[in-house]
Amino acid sequence: MPLLAGNYLFSQTKKNKKKESNEDENKLKFLEIIKKAQENSWNTLPMGLLMGRIGMQFLETPYVGGTLDINKEEKCVVNLLELDCVTFFENVLGISLILKKGLDTFDDLINQVTETRYRNRILKDYTSRLHYTAEWIIDNEKKGIVRDITNSIGGNKLDINVWYMSENYEKYPALKNNPNFVPVIKSVEQVVNSRRYWYLPKDKVRLYEQLIQTGDIIAIATNMPGLDYSHTGIAYRDDDDNLRLLHASSSKKKVILDVPIVDYLSNNSKSIGISVIRVAEINYKKN
Repeated sequence: MPLLAGNYLFSQTKKNKKKESNEDENKLKFLEIIKKAQENSWNTLPMGLLMGRIGMQFLETPYVGGTLDINKEEKCVVNLLELDCVTFFENVLGISLILKKGLDTFDDLINQVTETRYRNRILKDYTSRLHYTAEWIIDNEKKGIVRDITNSIGGNKLDINVWYMSENYEKYPALKNNPNFVPVIKSVEQVVNSRRYWYLPKDKVRLYEQLIQTGDIIAIATNMPGLDYSHTGIAYRDDDDNLRLLHASSSKKKVILDVPIVDYLSNNSKSIGISVIRVAEINYKKN
């Protein structure tokens, strides 16, 4: 066998073994969380508290972006070992939902994440993923999974004008490699821009924060042109009744329980406020 061919095969074997090892660790992490939840009857908790418990299991998990874009063709990737701000709350929500439904396999989690991640529950291609948080909220409200409570707790109208993905398609490999996807994304953006949204301006969050519960999904609205929200996380009320942000932090490079949400917002000039998304209550179904 030629030396280069031998080196290539050796390299591919190492890559395959590493991939298999990561997949095993990923499933092991999932099973550890499920076992702990079942042993402590977390599935009987209110949905918000369950979201909080599950979210805390990911503390110190490394922050890694782009984990959903590792395949040439769109697949529902569930990586519990490396998280960004979106995949963090997505996976916490997915695990919480399957626990409430009495389900406990990794395939169950993939199916659940597919339901929340893709428009109308259908995975077709890259464009069927709910890339903009604003659309994720609307789509999952329609599915009955969450409810945007921002308006009911004192929110203001939020004007959204998204265009970042279609105008910067070269930054997204799937769009750069599939130019026919760009007009589809542009049409999605037009639909997103036509809808009504709400947010709590940062100077009103302290006034209304007692209405926010552990487990509420927090979407941080931004003044950055072309975008809707710049970050996401989960509200977590600690033992001292401080409403803190549980999230995958790009600056800290890991999942952390951060400072109170009001302080987080005041420290970020690009953040203008928050939308508060509450997960619908589900009664535990014992299979």
